[in-house]
Amino acid sequence: EETLGTIATTFSRTFFMPGNHELWVDKGEEGEGGDSLAKLELVLSLCASLGVETTPSLVGNVQVVPLFSWYDRSLCIPPQGDGPPLPLRLWADYTRCEWPAHFSEGAAHHA
Repeated sequence: EETLGTIATTFSRTFFMPGNHELWVDKGEEGEGGDSLAKLELVLSLCASLGVETTPSLVGNVQVVPLFSWYDRSLCIPPQGDGPPLPLRLWADYTRCEWPAHFSEGAAHHA
């Protein structure tokens, strides 16, 4: 919050695109929404409250387009036995993101 606020007051326009680390849910954050999508909403609300833009906008002759995306399952090596495919089980994102219960395994990785 402090960093975004400082940047937002320094420049006439500030853009931010949440990344994978913003979706990590750490111990103690469960009460703040509990899952990665709730955390994303909190980050987007914080940006809005600070005047930080997170949606596409024209700046002079340049179109700034923050992309909200996630991993493509084609990056994974098929599983060998039990457990998720590699490299998913090696990525911190796989273990530190908490998806809503209504997401299926496939949907969570295409969110």
